[in-house]
Amino acid sequence: MLVILLRYLKGYLVIQLNGHSLERFLNLCANKNLYLWNVKKNQEGYLCSISRECFYELKPIAQKTKTKLSIVKKQGLPFFLFYHRKRKLFFAGVLFCLISVYIMSLHIWDIKIRGNYSYTKEELLKFIQQEKVCCGMKKSKLDGARLEEEIRKKYDSISWVCCEVKGTQLIVTIKETSDYG
Repeated sequence: MLVILLRYLKGYLVIQLNGHSLERFLNLCANKNLYLWNVKKNQEGYLCSISRECFYELKPIAQKTKTKLSIVKKQGLPFFLFYHRKRKLFFAGVLFCLISVYIMSLHIWDIKIRGNYSYTKEELLKFIQQEKVCCGMKKSKLDGARLEEEIRKKYDSISWVCCEVKGTQLIVTIKETSDYG
């Protein structure tokens, strides 16, 4: 998978090979460490893929073996960007959108409270906001251990607290002590 991604990022060409000594051409390419992949035989000769950089090294080998090279397709990110070079604002918008999503993912946007029975959700949320933990704050500024300790100090009937960040959500799970006699 990583190799396919690297090929796409660097760009590659799908080429058609025609001529009489195509096997000799492929052997010379292998001898010069020019990597060809997806080599398939068709009616005219061979169809294969090669990296953009290696394509320019094929010319002397093609002349030596009297092989005709023709480019069938250009694929990869460099060619995509070249074909769409007039759409700069579109790509700027996509980049802006990706950066915005990343920046938004660095913040807490929802606080959930689980396990509360004797205390209301609003009461616990009000206390959490008094401790300067609120929606929109950076996840890196959240001190979960301190918040857990402050909740246990404030509410005597809470025996256990866990503050956990999942995605952009702060989940506060509490266990209350039971006074059944």
